[in-house]
Amino acid sequence: STPTSPSVKSASQAESMLRDAILRYERCSSSTDTNDTTTEGTDADSTPPTTASVVRPDRRSFELVIQAYLNLGRSRFDDSHSSSQQLSNGSDGSGSGSGSSGGGGGSGTICSADKVAALHGMMEQLWNDEGRPKELTPTVDTFNAVLAACAACAGPRSATNNNLRRRRRGRSGRSRQEGADQHDCINYAAKAEEVLQRMQDLATESYGDDRDSDDDATSQNIATSGGPCPLSPDAVSFSLLAAAWARQQPMGPKGTSWSGYERHSFDYEDARNNKSSVRVDCECATKAEERLRILEAMFAEDSETEPDVLNDFELPYLLAEAYDDCLAAWARSGVVGAPIKAEDILRRWETLADDLDEWTVDARIWKEERKDDDKDDDDVPDTSIVHKEDLSPLSIIPTAEAYTSVILAHVLSKSNIGPRKASDWLERTLNLYETGKWGNNRPDLIAFNGCITAWSSCNDDGAVEKAEEMLNRLESLRTECSDGRFNYLSADTVSYNACLGGWCKRIQNAKDSERQTEATRRAKNLFDRMEAYCISGENPNVCPNSRTYASLIYGWTRSGLGIEAADAANDLLRRMEERYRSGARDCRPTLQLYSATINAYAKAGQADGAKKAMSLLQHLNDLSSAGGKWVELTPDNVIYCAVLDAIARTRMEGGAACALTILREVEEFYAATGDDLCRPNVRFYTAVMFVLANCRKEGNVQEAQGILMKMEQNYEETRDPDSLPNSFTYNYAINCAANTLGTLEVKSEAFKVALKAFQSLRKSTIDTPNSYTYAFFLKACNSLLPLGDMRYNVIERTMNECIEDGMLNDEVLNWLRRGVPVQLGREILHFPDKAYQTVRARDLPSEWTCSARRNKR
Repeated sequence: STPTSPSVKSASQAESMLRDAILRYERCSSSTDTNDTTTEGTDADSTPPTTASVVRPDRRSFELVIQAYLNLGRSRFDDSHSSSQQLSNGSDGSGSGSGSSGGGGGSGTICSADKVAALHGMMEQLWNDEGRPKELTPTVDTFNAVLAACAACAGPRSATNNNLRRRRRGRSGRSRQEGADQHDCINYAAKAEEVLQRMQDLATESYGDDRDSDDDATSQNIATSGGPCPLSPDAVSFSLLAAAWARQQPMGPKGTSWSGYERHSFDYEDARNNKSSVRVDCECATKAEERLRILEAMFAEDSETEPDVLNDFELPYLLAEAYDDCLAAWARSGVVGAPIKAEDILRRWETLADDLDEWTVDARIWKEERKDDDKDDDDVPDTSIVHKEDLSPLSIIPTAEAYTSVILAHVLSKSNIGPRKASDWLERTLNLYETGKWGNNRPDLIAFNGCITAWSSCNDDGAVEKAEEMLNRLESLRTECSDGRFNYLSADTVSYNACLGGWCKRIQNAKDSERQTEATRRAKNLFDRMEAYCISGENPNVCPNSRTYASLIYGWTRSGLGIEAADAANDLLRRMEERYRSGARDCRPTLQLYSATINAYAKAGQADGAKKAMSLLQHLNDLSSAGGKWVELTPDNVIYCAVLDAIARTRMEGGAACALTILREVEEFYAATGDDLCRPNVRFYTAVMFVLANCRKEGNVQEAQGILMKMEQNYEETRDPDSLPNSFTYNYAINCAANTLGTLEVKSEAFKVALKAFQSLRKSTIDTPNSYTYAFFLKACNSLLPLGDMRYNVIERTMNECIEDGMLNDEVLNWLRRGVPVQLGREILHFPDKAYQTVRARDLPSEWTCSARRNKR
């Protein structure tokens, strides 16, 4: 129901009528009391009207309004009677103790539990004010109505925009409804706990004219009499309290709450605690199980009284409900040991169902008796506020959802035994379905998919093979069973993607070529099967989607198999484009996939790799220029950087010119569109520097110097730290200068660029020189400065700074040995030993190398 739906309006109108009736009664009562003092000595004809002429609302009046709000389930709506928030506690402290304290954070938006508790508080207040008459006495049913409302509104964040349909049997307090808006966290389970405590408190009090006058002494000492108490919480009370605590349990990182479990299906943001600083505990699940233990004790006591006959026939059904709720709470918590807890509860539920086989009536007989009862009860109005449980024998047995929750709890636990335990429970579910022990409770597809995912994600030897075996078994169940029992069960895209992901992971991580080749073959076979199913229509549920292509593309691009793997990824991209062009919206290619393919060409290190990367960039430009749905593929900085990296790594001929062309195009595009995704930043300029350093060409050093000046100028104008050169940028500029060829004059100018970049980095406020900075600068000294004192002095000073910074590594030592005579090198390192030519950084004092890191160039 929405805030403007007829059911909310009807409940509000019913409440208004009730309030008006109470107000009229109170006014009439007050008027009568005032006139009593003036009627003495007057004629009988002048006697004022009494309260007998005004009807006082009784318990049934309140029950009808409470039922109207219970029908709203967990909906939230605006409170048109804000005074109910004060009335809910009662002026004399005798209220239910569970009324809303604003409920909606003071905004006037409340849940049905707030209303029901407030109405029950009004009834108690009127009951006390009127001397506790029998017709206003609260009952276990009215208190259970408050508990049912709290159970309906309880949730991980008490969110109300979730569906809580009861999958087998209806209980008004747990009914289906959709709520309106997000609100502050309200612990309705704690409110339900207060309601139960209020019941226990009232159970020890007397009840005015509730009892005969002869029993006054007994009623005044009911707490010590040991007699039956009309307000003692019953099995329904504890069942509802367990449900409230179970639904209040938040979802942990390794918890599961899936759509098949309708009563426990919450919005992702409501169910999962996304604050990494807050640890999800299992307090609510623990409290729910404590109430479950009370129900188990009640059931055991009832069974021991007369082993062959249950006094409370509804008790086992309530116990089954509580098992269902607690199991889902533990599975959702995701805490360590939660799968074992859920497993234990399911085993106890199975034991309950097994023990009840002897006395539970046959389903067919029950249905016939139910029809007869319905005919007899047609003329009898239902005065129960909380609907009774559906007492079908099938309502006691464990559900398929329960088994699936246990399976998923093991899957998401990521433990070493998770896949095996999940598979064992799946086998158990299959056996139960095949034998028909639990009726028509059949295993869900999500249970199979969960087990396939668990095995494909496992790092054990043979785990991916087991995942594919389970996928094959899933398909064989449908085709090999002639009786059609498994016709409902059909593998889908998720099933294949889970298995395919395992093989792609094997492609990336295989340590030998044989395993990698086998994984490649198996992945390709699965993909071919998916395409065959999709094209032929044999299984329309199995069609490659964006996740399928992404798994394969990432598997190829991270395999290290060279340019052949990059070509295979490129071919998958083109097939993905064709499917997307033909209308398959779930096959939309992304820039990340193109970037991964271009990076694969770069890592291949072959001359053709850069050309194919450039071709792919041009293809993207052509696609995006078509507009429409392809505009999302407009190349961004990540794509351009990947292409520049491919050019630099393969040292493509003419690469410097290509890089400068890309630089100009990107700058012009950003100037024209202002698109932040294409804004030249430090990463982009550094990638251009990398190309200039690796692809030697006359004039590269001047281009590098111009880029540095442009970046520094942009920073001065915008103060944007993302435009300021970092250590990588300066390192590539120094290396670009070191690679300069030409006359002594050209080299001298190049050295000035290297020196300025080196000094700028040392003065930088955002970065510092690293080991490669010193190595590249020593390389520039060796290649740009002629032999002589000037070169030796610059190298010696540079080495002293490097040692002082603790940045000495083997690369620096290699360039030192190439640049100075042996004697000078020994003096710089204070290493007179004859092993100077083979000395390593680890052989020198540790403080010289303490800050050295394996920095990327």
